[in-house]
Amino acid sequence: MSDILHDLIMEYITKVKYLINNHETMNQAEKESLNKQLDSLENTIDVMEGLR
Repeated sequence: MSDILHDLIMEYITKVKYLINNHETMNQAEKESLNKQLDSLENTIDVMEGLR
C-alpha cells in the first residue's frame, strides 16, 4: 500500500469517527462499538503497512 493510500484511508477513518461521535440519535454503546471496530481496522492497516 502506498503511503498516499495509507494516509487517505486513515484520514477517512478519522472523519467517519468524527461523524459517529457527533451523531445525535446514536446511543453511546453504538458509538463505542463502531469506534472499537474502526480502531481495529486502523491497527490492521498499520500492521499490513509494516509487513510490506
